[in-house]
Amino acid sequence: MAPEICQPDIEMDWSRRLIDPIVTRGYEGIRAFFEEVSSLFAEAAFEEVEVLEGEDKVLVVSTGHFRGRASGIEVTARAANIWTIRDGKLARFCFYQSKEDALKDCPELAERGQTV
Repeated sequence: MAPEICQPDIEMDWSRRLIDPIVTRGYEGIRAFFEEVSSLFAEAAFEEVEVLEGEDKVLVVSTGHFRGRASGIEVTARAANIWTIRDGKLARFCFYQSKEDALKDCPELAERGQTV
């Protein structure tokens, strides 16, 4: 994730993930998180399934495809993320296990959206 599209105090909230829940802050937090992901996975790709846009929040439902760096095992997972935008830049990213879980925290997005 490029720093120029993020607020300096960006928060990445992975506290709802099943393995190693974490919350990172700032550019250093982003860098450390993606270094960790790179050490675990030889490949990681995401397909957007649905996008719901609100005033300052965007819900993205996606399917992730991963291949383990050490094992070579391929895994597919579906999740949802809410991106909060402030002054045209990403201020917060929050991971959810499902679209339904995300909408509980952000019900104003429930009636908006477009399927990609």
